[in-house]
Amino acid sequence: MKIQPLEKLHPLKKASLLLFFTFSYLLFNLLGCTKPTPTHSLTCQSPWGNVKTHSSCDFKLASADSPTLIRIQKKPEIGNLKNETLLLDLILSGTQSLVGLEIRLNKNGLLRATYVLPLYGEKSNNFLQDDLPSQLSLPFSSLKLQENGDSSSLEIDEVEIFINAQNQGPLNIKILNMSWIPRQPSKGFVSITFDDGYSSQYFAAEIMKKQGYSGTAYLIPSAIDQSSYLTSQQINDMKKLGWDISSHFETPIPSLKKNEKSQSLKNIFEQIQKIGSRFSAQHFAYPLGQFDKETLEEIKNLFSTARLAGGGFESLPPADPLKMRAINVTPQLSPTQLKEMALKAIENGDWAIFMFHYLDQPDKGDLNYSSTDFRLFIEGLKKNKNSVKTISEVFQRSR
Repeated sequence: MKIQPLEKLHPLKKASLLLFFTFSYLLFNLLGCTKPTPTHSLTCQSPWGNVKTHSSCDFKLASADSPTLIRIQKKPEIGNLKNETLLLDLILSGTQSLVGLEIRLNKNGLLRATYVLPLYGEKSNNFLQDDLPSQLSLPFSSLKLQENGDSSSLEIDEVEIFINAQNQGPLNIKILNMSWIPRQPSKGFVSITFDDGYSSQYFAAEIMKKQGYSGTAYLIPSAIDQSSYLTSQQINDMKKLGWDISSHFETPIPSLKKNEKSQSLKNIFEQIQKIGSRFSAQHFAYPLGQFDKETLEEIKNLFSTARLAGGGFESLPPADPLKMRAINVTPQLSPTQLKEMALKAIENGDWAIFMFHYLDQPDKGDLNYSSTDFRLFIEGLKKNKNSVKTISEVFQRSR
C-alpha cells in the first residue's frame, strides 16, 4: 500500500500533518541504537509515558486516516547502505488496522532512500503479523534511492517509520532493536523455484539444463505421479541435474488444526526426504504463502528455511530464514524485467528468489508463464552463471 505523498494532500490536511510531525519531533526522544551486542537498551519517549531506558520501545498508536510518524536516530554510529543492511526487530499487534508502512532513511535530515513494506489483503500472507516477533531487513535492491542525492555517499543516521492505519482499533508497535548488519557476500544470487510439481516443470528443467542451471522444486508428495503432475522418474531426472527436491503441501497450513499441522508437516518432510534427500527436504514453501504464529512454531522444528509467496527481494543472509521473501512471477512480467531484477540482486549483494508454477498453460491465468519468455529469461542470465543457485546452495553459502 503506497502512502499518499504529502504534496498531494488538501492544504488544510497538509497543514495539520506538518503540525503533527513537528509536535511528534518534540515529543519522541531520539532512540539510540548500536550495532548488535549481547545486551542493549533503547531510550524512549512518547506522549503516553515518561522517558525511561528499556530493552524495547512500545508505541500505542490510535488508528487514524492520517500517517503516524515514529522517528529513530542512531548515534554516534552511522550506517552505510553501500555495505550494510538495516535490520529492525519489532512486534506489531492490531495489524488489521495496518494499510501502509513506509520506512524512510535520512542523513542530516535529508531523505536518502525509502522502503515500502508489501501488504496483502489476506493477512496470513503478510510478513508482519499480530504478536509475532519479526526481524525485518531492508534489502538494498528493495530501496528507492533519492535521485537528487549524492550516490557516492549512502550514510544514514536517522530512520523514520510512517504508518497508515484505518479505524479498526488501535495499532501497537514495539521496537525491540535497530541495527546494521554487514552485507555478505559482495555479489548476490538468483534462485529459480517452482511450486506444486506440475508436469510442465520438467520442460523448465530441460531449458535450464542447457545453460547449466539447477532450480528448486517444491513438491506436494500426494500429487506425485498423478495426472498433470511430475512423475517419480522425472523427479529423479531433475534430482540428477542438481535440483533441490523440496517440501510443499496442497493446503494452507494455518487452516489445519494444531495436531494436523504437526503431523502433516512431519509426513511431508519424511516423504520428500525419501524421493529427494534430507538436505533438500529441509526447505519448505508455504502453500499460498500463508502462515501464522502456530505454523511457524511447527515449521522451525523440521525445516531450515520456509519461502513466502511474495515480498520482493531477500537480504543475504536472510534476516528470518523461515520467512524468506520471493518474487511472484506473473505473465505481466517480461523476460527483460525478470533479468533486470536478477541482475539488480546480483549487483547489490541480495537474493532474488523467483517463484513460478506452470509453463504454457494459459488457462491457469497469473500462475502461467510462457516457455518462450522463460527461455529468454534463462538465456539472459548466461553471463552470470555462477550466481544462479538452488535455495539450499545459497542458504549454505550465506550462513
